[in-house]
Amino acid sequence: MIRSLTIRNWKAFADKHITFSEGITFFVGQNGVGKTTLLDAICLCVTGKSPTADFQELVRDSKQPAEVRLELDANGNRFSIMRKFRRDRKLACEVVLDGRSRGMGWDELTSTALDFLAVDDMFFNRLTYMSEGEVFRYLQEPPGEALNARVKEIFGIASLQTLKGFTEGIIRDVSSSIRDISSELKTIRTKKPADDSQIKAMEETLAKLKEKEKKSYEERDALTKQIGEINGERKNCEGLMELLAEIAEKYGPEIAKTSRASIDDAVQEAIKDLDSDVSSEEENLRKSEVSLGSVQNRINYLRDIETLLQSVVADATKKAEVLCPVCKRPVDKPLADRLIRETKQQIMGAEKEFREIQDTSKTLQDKINSLMQKARKLREYGTRLNTIPKVILGRVKPLAIERVNLLLSSIEASLKEKSEAEKSKALELEVTRKEIEQKTRDHAELKAELTQADRLKLLKNRLHSYYERQMLAEMLTGVLESALQEQKDKNLAHAYRWISELWEKFRPESRWKIVLDEKGVIRVTSEEREYDFAHLSGGEKTVLLVLTRVILCRLLSTKIDFLMIDEPLEHLDIRNRRSLLNFLVSACRKNIIPQMLVTTFEETLIRKYYEGEKTNVELLA
Repeated sequence: MIRSLTIRNWKAFADKHITFSEGITFFVGQNGVGKTTLLDAICLCVTGKSPTADFQELVRDSKQPAEVRLELDANGNRFSIMRKFRRDRKLACEVVLDGRSRGMGWDELTSTALDFLAVDDMFFNRLTYMSEGEVFRYLQEPPGEALNARVKEIFGIASLQTLKGFTEGIIRDVSSSIRDISSELKTIRTKKPADDSQIKAMEETLAKLKEKEKKSYEERDALTKQIGEINGERKNCEGLMELLAEIAEKYGPEIAKTSRASIDDAVQEAIKDLDSDVSSEEENLRKSEVSLGSVQNRINYLRDIETLLQSVVADATKKAEVLCPVCKRPVDKPLADRLIRETKQQIMGAEKEFREIQDTSKTLQDKINSLMQKARKLREYGTRLNTIPKVILGRVKPLAIERVNLLLSSIEASLKEKSEAEKSKALELEVTRKEIEQKTRDHAELKAELTQADRLKLLKNRLHSYYERQMLAEMLTGVLESALQEQKDKNLAHAYRWISELWEKFRPESRWKIVLDEKGVIRVTSEEREYDFAHLSGGEKTVLLVLTRVILCRLLSTKIDFLMIDEPLEHLDIRNRRSLLNFLVSACRKNIIPQMLVTTFEETLIRKYYEGEKTNVELLA
């Protein structure tokens, strides 16, 4: 019996603690207040998983762990379960039994809890807990496996089922062996087997072929290595050809000025010539810049003279005669005007000279930049030439495009020759491999023929033995099937009568017979005809499932004395709602099921049970 439940940071509840007592407890509230959460939390504690969704995704605050804790009694023993988890991982688990606390892993706790309740997770989820969507799930996936396993265990027929499974396994294994032996017998030839001398001669031939194959592999690998080396030489030679063509296209005149026959030497001499030209032009540029400064100083001096003369002219308008500020001699206005004109002409001449020198300096600088760029590019070409392997450069000295072309033609001819030799060797190797494969098969066949007669005798003896075992196992399986069916019908007859009598209270217009088939599907038969469960109304399906759950849990649970039902009234009319409520309350009061946990939104119908015996109502908001 469940005593208490605690939920923290999970689904609808931040922190919720509920205590339970004997009898039926109704959890009443609108959708979304957490009614189903309470039942899911109980399942999570016991089975380690939630029947409705991934429980880790339903943690409220991802920064805090969620916790569910369940306390229950069974056969006088107090048992407590605690599980903690986050969205991304499972955390601590703890079990308390008879006051002793012990931590354990997630799956270990599930096994411990189910062992304590003496059920498996399939029985707990399919029979102890009836979820809101159970009608649809029942139609798609009847609980036959869970029900049958529990029936066989409770009524002591599990050993018969185990024995039947064992005999069926024997039949499958023996039938498979018979098929295999029969197939092998068809392949066995009855001709005269070979002698030892034939096998020895075949083995000697195989050894020679394998030695030939080994040698061919070595020769082919050597050719492959040579082809790789020649391909490398061709790549280097093609790169050298492209580099020489680029040098000749862009710097042919500079190379032609040198006296060297080898292009690499000509590049180095051209670089030296360009460096010398740069030095010469830089000296010319320096002289031009000196002249430019001298002319600038002369311009500045003339402008100063012009300014002084303008001041003399200004003073001469006031006086008849003024003194020259430079020579201190008398200067009249006409003389001053003439001197100003001459000074301006000199300034204009100096400025023209200044511009000419500026143009010359710019031309020199551009020429220097061009020479330096050519020298830098030629140095890059020289560096690239140094990256060509020396073995290639040594074969084309003095370095020239014509010699490189000749070397490239020679390399391509050698590559063609080696490639053809490699193809020929690969073809020879393939022929040898096929010959080895054929000889190996022939050798195996010769050896097989030596023992074929003994093998034929052995297989026939085995086949006879397997046929005897098959007949015995089939006879035993038939006897066990009859015994199992008879025992199951006998032990569940009381449950079938009980369910049928309860159903007649809901459908009193006929006498009813209700049984469960091998898959766990409910079969309903009246005095007139048989009804398919899928064709019953939604309300009839719900009522019949609830009745069946209550009775089966009462009969098939040795330690579990509680039942959980989620929203059983949802698809019923008002009359059947009242009838089902009365049945559930009566089942608890008569101690058919000592404890039931039922969720519903029907507060109006529940009010009459507020103060009833063994009836508890928990309002959720």
